[in-house]
Amino acid sequence: MKPIDTHCHLDFERFDDDREKVVERSKKELEFVVNAGSNMETNRKALKLGERYP
Repeated sequence: MKPIDTHCHLDFERFDDDREKVVERSKKELEFVVNAGSNMETNRKALKLGERYP
């Protein structure tokens, strides 16, 4: 059974250079992740990330 990350912010700029690698590693090591937005803008970014990386 893999763990679940219930709160992350993969939409943050600090992940711009390696987001693909972080997502791929997460897919291997975690059951799923919840990318939490903190306002309307970041909620939209979180939704787009969910569409891009189902």
